[in-house]
Parts: sequence; C-alpha cells; structure tokens
Amino acid sequence: MSSDTRSEQVEEMKKTMIRYSTTALIFFSVAWFCLTVGVFTVNPVGPIGIFFLCIGLPCVAISILYFVRYALISKKIKDVGDS
Repeated sequence: MSSDTRSEQVEEMKKTMIRYSTTALIFFSVAWFCLTVGVFTVNPVGPIGIFFLCIGLPCVAISILYFVRYALISKKIKDVGDS
C-alpha cells in the first residue's frame, strides 16, 4: 500500500471520526435534556415526564453506539498509521 493511499485512508477516517463524535455529542445533549425534564416532571405531570423519558432513553443508546464507533475508528486510524 502506497503512502498516498494510506494518507487518503487516514484523512477519510478522520472525517468519519469527526462525524461520529459530533453525532454522539448531539444525541448525548438531547438525552441529557430529555432525561432531566422527564425525571423532574414524572411525578407532578405524569404523561409529559414519561414522554420525555421515552425520548431520552433511546438517545442514550444512540449516543453510546456512536461513542463506540468513534473509539473503534480511532483504533483503526492508529493501526493504519502504525503500519
């Protein structure tokens, strides 16, 4: 594998890594907001709190998924850079 191809691969992976981290942080922010609103409104206003909890929990799962993808691609960049 030539160094040009390798550097192009690394650049593409870095762009993907930035996209994954941005997506993870957006979903994490939405989850933080929804879970905070959901927890504090579930007792006084039941349906609204439950609604926000139902939005917040999947956002946590999606955020974790993108953080894991970010970690895997950063490991792959390290492996490509070492070879």
